[in-house]
Order: sequence, then C-alpha cells, then structure tokens
Amino acid sequence: MVNMENPLTQRLSSDRKTLTLDSEHTSIEEVTQYLAAFTDLKILNIYNFDDMGDREAVALAGKLKKLTCLESLSIHNFDKASEELFGCVDRQKFWNMDDSLRRHNNIGDEGAVALGLAIKNLKTLKELYIIVNDMRGEGAKAWASTILDLTKLKKLCFKVPGEEIETFLSAIENLDLTMLGLRGMKNDESRLLTGVLRKNQNLRSLWLQDNNMGSKDLKTLGSDLGNLRSLHMLGLANNAIGYDGVIALAPELG
Repeated sequence: MVNMENPLTQRLSSDRKTLTLDSEHTSIEEVTQYLAAFTDLKILNIYNFDDMGDREAVALAGKLKKLTCLESLSIHNFDKASEELFGCVDRQKFWNMDDSLRRHNNIGDEGAVALGLAIKNLKTLKELYIIVNDMRGEGAKAWASTILDLTKLKKLCFKVPGEEIETFLSAIENLDLTMLGLRGMKNDESRLLTGVLRKNQNLRSLWLQDNNMGSKDLKTLGSDLGNLRSLHMLGLANNAIGYDGVIALAPELG
C-alpha cells in the first residue's frame, strides 16, 4: 500500500503522469510499490540508487513492463553536488556532467537483460536515459534487440556496454533520433559510430563525453559529423581531443 503522506508522493505531478523516485525519500524495495500504484505514468525518473544491483533491477523490470503508456524513462544516478550545481535534476545536463560527479549503480548482465526485456514492451517510449554500469555481452545483445523494437524512440542516452559494442551500435543505426548521448567507449571504439551518424541524419544534439576520443578519432568521424546538417549541439568534453582534434574538426563543421 502506497502511503500518500510520504514526502515522495509530492514528486508525483498533479496529473499523476510524472513520477520521480530517489533514494533520499524511499528505498529500492518501495520503488516497486509505487510503480504498481501508478501504472498509467507517461514520465518516470529513477535517480540515485547507487545500491541497485541485479536483484533490484530484476524486481524493477517486473513493474516497468506494465507501464505501457510510458513515453520517457530515466534510470541513472546523480549526487547532491550536481543537484545544487544545476538547481534541479535536468536529464540533459546530467548527461553532460563530468563522471566524477556521478554515483554509480551495480547493475550487471542479469539486471541489464531483465530491464531490456521489460522496456522492450514499452512501445510508446520516446525518450530513454539509462546507465547500467556493469553490462557486458549478454546485456548488450538483449538491449540491441530492445532498441530495434522501440520504433518511436527519438532521444537516447546510454552508457555503452563493455562487450558487444558493435552489436549494440548497429541497432541504433535503425533509429531516427533527434538526440543521442553515448558514454564509456574505449580505445578506438568511437570509429564504430560511423554507421550511427550516417543513418541518423535528423540528429539535433549529439553528446559524446567520456569516450577516450583523440584527434585521430575526430579525423575519422569528421566528415560524418559535418554531414549532420540538422546538428545544433555537439558535446565532446572529457576526451583527449586536444588542439589537433579541434583543428581537424573545425573545417568539417563549417
């Protein structure tokens, strides 16, 4: 039974369509109770559960799959410093935040697979912002399948998996996104973005922070970035681009 006097309930919008859950006001165990009570949500934000692991993610997945009206879903962590810095929890600003300001969940492959299968049912989903910190090969494959089914998705921010990244990115190529954020690529993995950029020609915002990108990577992606005529915002913070990378990219962006 949901306690309507709980301070958390104040984070439910007046039309009962938007709910924000965070660990300051409730436990992970209570989250599933709230989701069971508000099944017609359109916007759901789950923040700051740095103790969320596979077991909790599996339980969460069982409730998420029933939110068939959901249009926007956020599952990631912020800390108090970032909330004070931005004045409120802004999903786009959060995504651009330096990684040192973040707290981290412990969701691995088991939880990632369960969440992927649940979210696969959310056919109305238009926005998805999610960080699964320890996802590997099986999780990546499950999410690739999920993304292929989210045909209405327009905004996607995701921490890339530690394995099977090519499989994961190939699925994104099939979307028609206006906003894309990807973090966590290693070494020269950013070269795999070529197909994503060429097939998502309606991108207006592209956030590529914390991807170990260097000047060589920008030279590889430069022409594809330059061909994104609808692009208004490009984020490249916390990489190793340097002066040479900026010089290489500038002519492509005009």
